[in-house]
Amino acid sequence: MRLNKIGIAMAVAAGFSISTSHAGMEDQEPKKVKFEIGAGILGGGDELASINFDDGSDDTVNAGSGVTLYAGIIAPITSEWSGQVRLGWLNDSISGEDGFGEVLEFSFSRLPLDLMARYEHNKHSLSAGLTYHMSPEFEASYDDESVTVDFESATGFVAEYHYTFKPNRFYVGLKYQSITYTLKDFDINESDFDGTGFGLLVGAIF
Repeated sequence: MRLNKIGIAMAVAAGFSISTSHAGMEDQEPKKVKFEIGAGILGGGDELASINFDDGSDDTVNAGSGVTLYAGIIAPITSEWSGQVRLGWLNDSISGEDGFGEVLEFSFSRLPLDLMARYEHNKHSLSAGLTYHMSPEFEASYDDESVTVDFESATGFVAEYHYTFKPNRFYVGLKYQSITYTLKDFDINESDFDGTGFGLLVGAIF
């Protein structure tokens, strides 16, 4: 009888060990690459153009301002750290009419490529890294005529904070960028423009 009891005990222990090990493996499933889409609005930077209206108000195009749309991927490195790559579009524009009914428009557009390290803990995440703004372009149009001024592609610093509504993966966030744009093919004293901006983001990770 003693041998039977030992055999039963060993079998139960072995079964428990296998079951526990299997459950642990399920809890430690490798994280997968995630996709991100989002939009936001930024403000700040040097003034590039302005329009004064009849009511005394005005509107401006600034080097650090604009509406942004973006998409990217988040690749996990550890349980809390990830690498983040994102490509976006950032554009600030204004328009108005003169006394003759002609429309005057100004815009400043660029294509930001963000490369960031991301730290995530529960519903909070912080990201920071480099941003590379490709093809910055200022355009002014009036009476069916337009003038385009090109800037050099520029590298700067970017940082973000996200609060994520789990498990839906929607988030709201804050963004800061620090970058300087330089006029292309223009030999003038004041050819650099501060593109520092701060703004709000909304997006989703899936």
